Amino acid sequence: MEKYSGATPSIKAYRVTGYWESSTITWNNQPSYTTTYASPTAYNDSGNWWRMTVTDIVKRWFNGTYSKYGFMVRDDTESGTTQWTTFYSSDASSPHKPELHINFTGYGSRPYEYETFPYFNCANYALDYYDEWGLSFGITLEGLNSCSNEADLWTYTKNCVSSWLQNHMSGKYNSLSSYQSYISGGKWRVVLRMGYEDRNGNGIVDIDNRDPSKDCYDFHWWYQTDTGQWAEKMGASPSNLVSGTNANTNPYNVNWPNSYFGFAHFYDSSCVYYAIWE
Repeated sequence: MEKYSGATPSIKAYRVTGYWESSTITWNNQPSYTTTYASPTAYNDSGNWWRMTVTDIVKRWFNGTYSKYGFMVRDDTESGTTQWTTFYSSDASSPHKPELHINFTGYGSRPYEYETFPYFNCANYALDYYDEWGLSFGITLEGLNSCSNEADLWTYTKNCVSSWLQNHMSGKYNSLSSYQSYISGGKWRVVLRMGYEDRNGNGIVDIDNRDPSKDCYDFHWWYQTDTGQWAEKMGASPSNLVSGTNANTNPYNVNWPNSYFGFAHFYDSSCVYYAIWE
């Protein structure tokens, strides 16, 4: 909202709970409001513009919890003659009108699916792609050991995955720039990360997950459910919702464990995101 005149505001936005008309509303017939999910106190955005974060209210409008009766803006102090502020209303000319900015991120259309089939690995599960031999993505031990460091391993992994997706899922996927990238209806978001441990500490990439005297390596897939949580399936184990990864969580900031190797934070590469659909 743009301030017109008066004192420095100390206002919050509250959810109105009844119908009203801007042409007939007065102090005496104003609708009721609730302090539940009220915005934090407004802060100065730029110039005379003051911003209030109303995410909690708008989310509940969007999911149908509450009817959209709008906001009531109130100063913390309503007594005294020195604490008053006027703002431009929706009757003002542009660009002075109040504005509601909504940054929308859809989580995708796929609900959480509990899967116990032992021959479904993380990729089968996240990509919803059945392959009785498991998804190899063209990644070979020779190719891995030809890499000189962890960055090379990650580049090699991404290139193999990209080639496989193009050859096997063309027309059913597209790349995304971030975990908040918009995806249209009927799609779901997946993320790929890699883990590597120089287990023997010799500074050389010599991978053999079965040999404890050599390095260990793995890549892993998760998909984001329609509630925003991330789901995974680790090898032959049953699938699960990843603890602590609720809606709007950036996967890069999550400690992704590997139970097979016993590392509490194993998948620590950057993230690659895709949208997948049937």
